Amino acid sequence: MLEDFYSIINETITENSAIIAVRFNVNHPIFQGHFPTMPVVPGACLVEMVSLLSSKVLGKKLQLSSAQNVKFVQVIHPDKVESVSFDILWTEAEGGYATKCLIHNEGTTYAMMKVTLCE
Repeated sequence: MLEDFYSIINETITENSAIIAVRFNVNHPIFQGHFPTMPVVPGACLVEMVSLLSSKVLGKKLQLSSAQNVKFVQVIHPDKVESVSFDILWTEAEGGYATKCLIHNEGTTYAMMKVTLCE
């Protein structure tokens, strides 16, 4: 579903964290329904992207196991926001990874979440 939804434009990876900058494809079909005259990145897609980006970095196929805290602070308009950064921090936890993510750009916070990802 998220194929061609975004592209990675920069990434910095350390032992237990990653900062990944992405650009959204404003022409993706998701935005035709969400919403045609003013595209907005769906919150569910942001949560899924944390799983996908973490999977890429860790080299494992991860999925959302639980969401302890998810806050959407600002709406992302992909036609107005050039890129956003996913600052992801993880620790190994029983059965997966306890993951924190801050989604932001240029002093604007769009979302914050604490989720558990598992294989």
